[in-house]
Amino acid sequence: MLRQDGEKMLVDMVEFDSPAEQAGIDFDWEITTVSLPAARPMKEWVFVPTLMILAALGWNQRRRARLAGHL
Repeated sequence: MLRQDGEKMLVDMVEFDSPAEQAGIDFDWEITTVSLPAARPMKEWVFVPTLMILAALGWNQRRRARLAGHL
């Protein structure tokens, strides 16, 4: 549980085997910041632009070879 002391937020009570106790939070600690995970796109989405760039590079190389008479 938290309690507000003026402008400060303090830990008032930590229950046994709670996530707060497991994180090592103790009685009467001051809460200075709250961190939340940022919403990010999945890491697999990086492959889409990579494949598009590779396709564009391949197309450009074939075009240059055709113009130079190598194909």
